[in-house]
Amino acid sequence: MLRPAFIEEFERLEEELKNLYQEYVVLFRCVTYLEQQHESAEQAEQERMEERQVRRRYRKIFRSRIRLGHGIKKNVFDAGCYEKAAGTV
Repeated sequence: MLRPAFIEEFERLEEELKNLYQEYVVLFRCVTYLEQQHESAEQAEQERMEERQVRRRYRKIFRSRIRLGHGIKKNVFDAGCYEKAAGTV
């Protein structure tokens, strides 16, 4: 059986294309995974920043209440129990 001269080159190029596609798939998966990790890290950082802001606000409120002389009860639930026991409620 006689094979045309270009068939060998075609098969070689086909094999090279197959290898390049496999490499592309691996790289695509890696990039997709890294993008997901990056998004997760950004989201976690955003949540930490929001949590810090909330804590700062509470500290600011706490300090301003102390400055105004309102005082802060350490445990609101215990304070309510003491008031009931003393009969002031």
